[in-house]
Amino acid sequence: MDYIKIAANVLDNLNPDYYDIRYSEGNFTAMSTEKSKIKSLSSGKSTGIGIRVVYKGAQSFCSTEIMTKDSISNAAKNAFKLAKSISSKNHFEIDMGKLPQKRIKAKAVGKKLPDAMSLEEKISNILEFSKYGANIDKRIKNADIIYSDSLGSGMFLNSEGTAGEALIQRVRIGSKISAKQGARIEASGDARGAIAGLEYVFNDKIYEIINKNAKESVNLLSAKRPKSGTYDLVLDSEISGTLAHEAIGHATEGDAIVTKESVLCGKLGERLASDIVSLSDDPKLREFGFIGYDSEGMKPKKHNLIVKGALNEYLLDRDSASKLGMKPNGASRAESTAVLPQVRMSNTFFEPGDMTKEEVLEGIKSGYLLSGCVAGTTNVMSGTFNFTSKCCYRIENGEIKEIMLPVVISGDILTTLKNITHVGNKLKFDPGYCTKDGQDVPVSSGGPYMRLIKGQLGGI
Repeated sequence: MDYIKIAANVLDNLNPDYYDIRYSEGNFTAMSTEKSKIKSLSSGKSTGIGIRVVYKGAQSFCSTEIMTKDSISNAAKNAFKLAKSISSKNHFEIDMGKLPQKRIKAKAVGKKLPDAMSLEEKISNILEFSKYGANIDKRIKNADIIYSDSLGSGMFLNSEGTAGEALIQRVRIGSKISAKQGARIEASGDARGAIAGLEYVFNDKIYEIINKNAKESVNLLSAKRPKSGTYDLVLDSEISGTLAHEAIGHATEGDAIVTKESVLCGKLGERLASDIVSLSDDPKLREFGFIGYDSEGMKPKKHNLIVKGALNEYLLDRDSASKLGMKPNGASRAESTAVLPQVRMSNTFFEPGDMTKEEVLEGIKSGYLLSGCVAGTTNVMSGTFNFTSKCCYRIENGEIKEIMLPVVISGDILTTLKNITHVGNKLKFDPGYCTKDGQDVPVSSGGPYMRLIKGQLGGI
């Protein structure tokens, strides 16, 4: 049954100013362990269709997970009825602008699809990883493993004739190792994820991650906490990626620019950092945040947000672009067909420079290397942020010394960007999920090693 065509036929007869229809179906598996036993396990299939209608500047949305002709037709009729009912009343106007017709097809899957391995085999492997971690050291009390895989297909059609089709496979695996000595408990964790097949997660790489986390958690049992103060800092890929995504990426989102709730409002073309600093968001990269097309049917393109220190562009959907007098750039994403799209990031990162890790460290008499990020808050209106590292390492005369306990790095976007003085040459991504207005979408954030002068550290 052509689900999209059913909805399109209904809407064509009703003649709204604009409509778009998103259809998706997919299979997923997710599990986690605790004390080398399965703690949670879910596996299933999801299907749905979402219909957005714009009539005289009023926007409405209806969705259904019941894939019958009547259910889809009713959803389409209700979407039009809702838009029409508020079109003469007070409402937030939406302006979709005009875009040329196009057709987009995207297929991004790995060698081994999710059904290449039975659920029982996946469970067996995950438990083996957990047991392996638990037996590395007698002080390790828990070796938790998280795992997920999905294979989803989608279709898009709008009233302008834009059409899209996509098939995407996404996998993710990670570990969190906890160690205990006396009353003291410390932990370390990492994850890896991408647009790839099962071969990406079921290999020896997970053992390297588990060993690294186990070593860090055990060493943290005797670690001290750095004193609060101002230091020269080196940020690893995870915490530089967090800075890219949380502190800067969200501030470039078009909806925050339209409402003037971003510290970066009105700063296009303004120099924010030295010319060694560039920051991008690229949905074409086959990292965890890859998309085949955005939720408004636009072909993905790289967003060069900061180019050689200057703010170059914002992330825009069709509505925010129209209101700002700019062109949309494919930054519209929705968690599922059950919700409206929003302006969102994908794979957000600091571009690598030309320095080795040793060169980034060179010349630091006394400072810290911050590793990982476990929590953080950002106020995009004021530009202030606070991030908690997973751990840190003392730097003395350009050399990395002993591991130390987690610290909080705080600051504001505009000052921090100006204080980045060295950028490494190796880019690494970390997978995760970004939450905005109740919607979670898969993203990646990353960067190279970077030196930040006058960094503000505080305790926890």
